[in-house]
Amino acid sequence: MELKSDPQWNYFLLQSRNPHIYQTKEMAKVMETLNFNARFFVLLDGKKRKAQIALLEKRPNGRLIKKLASSWLSYSPPALLCKKSKEREIFNLLITALQNKAKEDGISWITIWSSPQWDPVDWFSELDFESSEKENAVLELKKTSEETWRSLYKHARRDVRKGKETEAFPKEAQLLNEMKAFYAIYKSHHKHIGIAPYPWKYFEAFWNEVIEKGMGKLLLVQLDKEIIAGLLVGTFHNEIYESSNAIKPKTYKYFPTDLMNWKLIEWAVPKGYTIFDLSNVPTGKIGGKEEGIKRFKKKWGKIKKYHEFRWYSGKIKKIMIKGIKSIKGD
Repeated sequence: MELKSDPQWNYFLLQSRNPHIYQTKEMAKVMETLNFNARFFVLLDGKKRKAQIALLEKRPNGRLIKKLASSWLSYSPPALLCKKSKEREIFNLLITALQNKAKEDGISWITIWSSPQWDPVDWFSELDFESSEKENAVLELKKTSEETWRSLYKHARRDVRKGKETEAFPKEAQLLNEMKAFYAIYKSHHKHIGIAPYPWKYFEAFWNEVIEKGMGKLLLVQLDKEIIAGLLVGTFHNEIYESSNAIKPKTYKYFPTDLMNWKLIEWAVPKGYTIFDLSNVPTGKIGGKEEGIKRFKKKWGKIKKYHEFRWYSGKIKKIMIKGIKSIKGD
């Protein structure tokens, strides 16, 4: 079931109905910079591949914790390589095999995210997964830039116009040093909003594994000779997925994110991209900075619900893991 090396992984991924960049070999390497170990699983019928999924394994230090808190994670659903009429059957076979393999390998829980484009809640529930609701902002791109422009909310169009009236201008990064300039803004921005930043090695890997291989872009906004904002995205199949964005304090009046979003759309539409996923939107009771993030993303895309699914390998482990999480405040 597990593959150690597969040069055709992305080829098969692109044959599925909803290929996602987080299922690529390249993003798996990027995520390994966050102390994950990527593992690749396939479901075969004879020699024919029917499904595949890349999972990120985390095994914490310490004997007891390692036994209790080892987990598998996927930020996207599996790739199903079969007729639509057979998808649920193949899905069940794949997930059941993963549950058995998890028990065999001492994995305490499996977490798999669906996506706004495919959210099979009933399929996961049938296989004993719990679910929690998530939201993304998603913009459906039209056949032309003009049509897409007209489809935007008026506030998005207004703010792009306002940004164009300033001296700030968007551009695409060409050098790794520009990623370093973005990272400095990102790190400061995330500390400001109270979110732990990813390490530099994540962004270096994103540049080398994703952008250099034509699967992503870094957009920047420059004012005079200074970089004031950046937008990092993955571009895979027909979808653009926002990975990260950051803005320097006191530069919101230049509407940098609006400028970057529109420049990205102008590039993407002629190339046949149909989805711009602006990623997670804060849910539940929110206020302050989180409310501002949600308001901005709603300006650009429609809010679409999907789910995070979690399965525990045993009732005792489930009780103990949830107890530890409640003590930590997770």
